[in-house]
Amino acid sequence: MIIAVDGSAGSGKSTVAKLIASELDYLYIDTGAMYRAVTFTWLKIQELVPNFNFKDKLIPDKEIRRKILSEILGKHHEKALDLICQTISISFENSDSGIKTFINDIDVSDYIRSTLVTQNVSHVASYKEVRDYLVSEQRKIAEGTNIIMDGRDIGTVVFPNANLKIFLTASVEVRAKRRMQDLSNYGEETSFEEICAQLKRRDHLDSTREESPLTKAEDAVEIDTDGLSIVEVKDKILSFIN
Repeated sequence: MIIAVDGSAGSGKSTVAKLIASELDYLYIDTGAMYRAVTFTWLKIQELVPNFNFKDKLIPDKEIRRKILSEILGKHHEKALDLICQTISISFENSDSGIKTFINDIDVSDYIRSTLVTQNVSHVASYKEVRDYLVSEQRKIAEGTNIIMDGRDIGTVVFPNANLKIFLTASVEVRAKRRMQDLSNYGEETSFEEICAQLKRRDHLDSTREESPLTKAEDAVEIDTDGLSIVEVKDKILSFIN
């Protein structure tokens, strides 16, 4: 059984998918964390990430780091990102505090949720090299098991034959409030207006990119999450499964 949950940033995809996975004992795959992991590595290679001292372990090979940076400086971003994808290994681990994300066995769970990564992830995700690599990885992980996966192209690209496709929507204002709470949990403070502006920019990038744009699959069930609690959204989705 494959359940695909798509929607824009802040629509509640990840939270509700985790709840359903727990209730049904399905495997949950956080595709957003995978794109964030690539983005984080991309930023760290350029020394744009503060307070992270594991650059050498993130990509141990000094020559590869030098080559990636050279491609970035030469504006050959697709080549740099292709090298990153060939070099890193992304994995997940369940813990008492939630699902942890690792790059080459280094815990980057908190770092990939930063505002800096959020501001850059749509750009990185727009490259075919990144999407091809991660879609392939997502399909491998899902082989032979019951899964629920959330993202922006799960029902249209990753699993077009999914048993159930859900498309979540929410107003910018509601999504901004959710994002403010998430950032607060990670010790970051940003104005409501700035988050609204960031979400609008990200919506535009996600829906207009050439590679796998955010779009609702024709056979997806659309759920407007404005005014609904996460439990109510979960119960709606479970009713379709049942």
